[in-house]
Amino acid sequence: RRAKIMPSGINFEEYAGVRNLVIAPMVIGADGTETYGAVQRLSGVQAVSGEVNESSETHYYDDMAAIVVDSEGEDTYTLTVSVPSKKTRALIEGLTYDEATGALIGSKKNKGYFALGFIGGKLNGNDEYNWVYKGKFSGGAKTHNTKTDGVEATNMEYTFTSIHSGTKFTKGGNAKYLSVDDDGRCDLSTFFDQVTSPDTLTPSTYALSITEAEGTTVTVVRNGITLEDDAPLANGDVLTISVVGGTITVNSTSFT
Repeated sequence: RRAKIMPSGINFEEYAGVRNLVIAPMVIGADGTETYGAVQRLSGVQAVSGEVNESSETHYYDDMAAIVVDSEGEDTYTLTVSVPSKKTRALIEGLTYDEATGALIGSKKNKGYFALGFIGGKLNGNDEYNWVYKGKFSGGAKTHNTKTDGVEATNMEYTFTSIHSGTKFTKGGNAKYLSVDDDGRCDLSTFFDQVTSPDTLTPSTYALSITEAEGTTVTVVRNGITLEDDAPLANGDVLTISVVGGTITVNSTSFT
């Protein structure tokens, strides 16, 4: 019997769960500047399924395959959701909502661009936070069935077609989306308070905490600069710690 050799350094992960489906209307200025309105819930979400549109073509020279030309198109997200409010439907479908009566009016459609956000669950507990920066909605057909002796309720399905942002971010340039795990490396407490960009996503910060035994001397250095207790730290910081005379604790880790 042969022993199974597992590859090292690989984390086996699977998706399970989805929640917090939100949208933010995009406002495009006369100069092409893209900004966003307030973030709001779309509705309850049952499933988010993405599809990437890519193609490639091989060019041949001197009787051999010499060049592969890549082409990237739109991304599409299929959203299975609970029935949105009529006001939300009017917003994403480009229809008219009558504030006085609460009625949805099937006027000629005038659709705008939106950002789409959601949280995708993972079995390892590190949920995935997502913003898709620019796209339009389609779909939204309804099904009404007669009641029977069983329970058969229906929901709705939309397609969100995503393209690259017109905004050229410092990190990543023109981007379709931002996806980050809730693994402690970033501060995600305000991720959905607004549309978070690659440039506004910030690492988590901590305060340096040093506990030293009597008669012990410790020096903590970052990038050639000696740090004092309570100095701010961020994920990815490399610290050089020198200890003389005993044991110390730096942010819950002991050194001698």
